[in-house]
Amino acid sequence: MYCATKAALHSFTLSLRHQLRHTAVKVVELAPPIVDTALGGDTRSDGTKSAGMMSPEAFATEALMLLDEGRDEVLIGQAIGTREHGEALFQRMNGS
Repeated sequence: MYCATKAALHSFTLSLRHQLRHTAVKVVELAPPIVDTALGGDTRSDGTKSAGMMSPEAFATEALMLLDEGRDEVLIGQAIGTREHGEALFQRMNGS
């Protein structure tokens, strides 16, 4: 369900960007990586940093920098590779 929701939001963003391309509205998609927050509850109660996660500060710094560049898609950290793999899989499945 989680992955399907992310895919639906990506598709919606692409469609909305296309529909509003001749207006002053800019549609930006921000795809964050796994950010090391307290959302996981006590999973890191020993104080160790979880592998593969980005600190909230590093995420915010990178996101603001990329947004400032005016990108339509702001992919950060693991989200970059995930999107690349997903797009490649789509191409293979659809013979394009």
